Amino acid sequence: MKRLNLTVDENLYEDARKASFITRRPISEILREAMREWFMNHSLGEKGELLLRQDDETEILNILNEDNFEDLSIVKEELEIHS
Repeated sequence: MKRLNLTVDENLYEDARKASFITRRPISEILREAMREWFMNHSLGEKGELLLRQDDETEILNILNEDNFEDLSIVKEELEIHS
């Protein structure tokens, strides 16, 4: 989990505190549930997909730049694969 520092107005805080007391659940759990519901009901659309694709591209480029790759013929020879 990641920590999130959140500032809200007093009325919203009081509503969250009351809900926490009545449901006997921590405010953080109530807020996580509210955020999940919001994301289920609101699409990030093409911009969200572009961000995901950019993250994937960055990760792939990092792997390609940081990892050492063996020549396929050497791997096949070591594993005794003949094709």
